[in-house]
Amino acid sequence: MYKILNLKIFALIFLFVLSGCGKDPVRYVDNSINLVSNSSFEENGTGSLKNWTLSPLDASNYSFVNDVPKNGGSYSLAIKESWGIPNKVYTTVILPTDKSQFRFSIWSKVELRSCKIWIGIQKSDTLIQQVQFIVNQTAWTNYISDFNYSPSAGDTLKVFLEGCSSSLQASRSFFDLCKIEVIN
Repeated sequence: MYKILNLKIFALIFLFVLSGCGKDPVRYVDNSINLVSNSSFEENGTGSLKNWTLSPLDASNYSFVNDVPKNGGSYSLAIKESWGIPNKVYTTVILPTDKSQFRFSIWSKVELRSCKIWIGIQKSDTLIQQVQFIVNQTAWTNYISDFNYSPSAGDTLKVFLEGCSSSLQASRSFFDLCKIEVIN
């Protein structure tokens, strides 16, 4: 009788552990909600910068190409190299004030020269840099960083995707699948 009862209890504990109930909840991302609008630079089957701002506003510095990472859809964003201040795009994300742990991820690559990806928290008139990646891989690479921030009402997060800058040889930077997710 005790052996059967112990075996049943052991089986229940084993199922409990396999179901993930004992896992650390901080490590698992809520993939159902991406806080970045237009994370794949596409809309209605075509390349799009909807919800992204160009800096400078010269649209000839930005294009959409069919070179995408795995599961990247049909288009990625390509930013031409600048010979001064880097060409860049940015988007603004409102963070939920009841959450404090987030995951930022993006796929990126370059042709010849490194570029930069960074996110900053906008508090009133101050932009505080939170996460930065230097991209120097010529193959699609996924850049991921978890970060903690307890937003106050009115705080926003800005994601900046900067192209290369040089005066030697033309290059392009590529971006796709930009995500900011709440970590439970």
